[in-house]
Amino acid sequence: MHAYSWGLDFKEWDRLRECLVGALRFSSSRTVTTTDAESRIASFQGRVDDYAARCHLHCNQLVRVDGDRAAYTGYLMLARVRQPADGGGFFYEGGFYRNTFVREGGSWKASEIIWQDVFSDSGAPMKILHDTLASPITAAKQVLPEGPGTAATEHDAVSAVVNWVIRAADSGDLAAFHEWVDAMANGTVDGQACRGRDALAQAFLAPAGRRLTFLANHRVRVSGDRASYAASAAIVTIGTGQSSSRQAGGILHADLSKSPDGWRLAALRLQILWDTQKATVPAQSPVADCPDLCDDWTGNGIVPDGQRLEDLLHRMLACVDAGDRDGLSRCLADDATGKLWDAEPLRSRAAIVAALLEYRGSLDFLQSFAFNTVVRFEGEQSTLKCYSMARQVSAQGNAPDTVGGRLFMKARHEAGAWQITDLTFCRDFGPFDVPRAPASSIAQS
Repeated sequence: MHAYSWGLDFKEWDRLRECLVGALRFSSSRTVTTTDAESRIASFQGRVDDYAARCHLHCNQLVRVDGDRAAYTGYLMLARVRQPADGGGFFYEGGFYRNTFVREGGSWKASEIIWQDVFSDSGAPMKILHDTLASPITAAKQVLPEGPGTAATEHDAVSAVVNWVIRAADSGDLAAFHEWVDAMANGTVDGQACRGRDALAQAFLAPAGRRLTFLANHRVRVSGDRASYAASAAIVTIGTGQSSSRQAGGILHADLSKSPDGWRLAALRLQILWDTQKATVPAQSPVADCPDLCDDWTGNGIVPDGQRLEDLLHRMLACVDAGDRDGLSRCLADDATGKLWDAEPLRSRAAIVAALLEYRGSLDFLQSFAFNTVVRFEGEQSTLKCYSMARQVSAQGNAPDTVGGRLFMKARHEAGAWQITDLTFCRDFGPFDVPRAPASSIAQS
């Protein structure tokens, strides 16, 4: 799905074709089903120039592989920037996929894509697109009928359980929430203590079909029969009647314990950092309540290199958000190079750290999100690319803004650890300049 979005957003039509079977079935809440890949690509091509920039941002993903077939469900935030002639401006829609994949010639390709859109703010105020819709937890049960505890690795199983519980909460499904949360679980929601599973459910459950909680930058640490999970959260709740819609963001923390039946949540904490229903500017860093987000969570256990690289990416972003000079330096190799947006190339680790912290210092608040990560390995070297978005508040007291683009990272495995050797940020839209169409990602790959 990540390669599919890169091809779609950056007009790489041949790359997009490689992601689809010829007899693709595509359907959504608002379009007629198409029965071949070329018809779907032609439909995309007909709309691609309507926007100066767009990003399909995937998260909360659950996958089941069965031989040469696989089932998938994931949340999607579709961010768009209008052309300057249309007034510019950033807006987005949200929903979720439930897809089927098949293995062809050694590669996975989508054979069916089902898109369920939930909300849109394109014609403010934000509106619910469909009052009658399949819920996120229904899609999860179709993909994983035996529940989330069947993942290949412990890290994946922990993530799957958290995603399942959040989907249940977003869907207002009390039974699904109870199934994977310990009866004695506790937690906090925006500083309010919750003791016991019922109190947690009351605090977390949303009106069915009217909230999506997007989780990004997730970190997992497993130690025996205990595990910790943390992620950046962007929350969209659509109001009903006279009630207004709400957008909020923060950090989700979870503690899990392992029983003979699998992982269960023992604690769940949601720290809200910004909220469109509150006029106050965020007063703390996204890692204020969890300073070890700037640490390596993978440890010395058996963790796949792909997960180690994603952890390195998420740790680096946490260090930038927190203004952690030492933590950021540890993420970078001595000979690292980089480039931030349109600035001059950076030739050393010290220069990269100084530039990132100078930018962070110009802001009162910064929360970074990474989506759609694609990793490629060549021996002890690796390349990683992802979409990046950030919620920020300038030191001049402006209202919160959203900045988006792409991040490209090269890393080297040395002395038992991965370190970043090159770091490039490309801004595709932001609050301080005219939105510009992004260059092809092929040149940056």
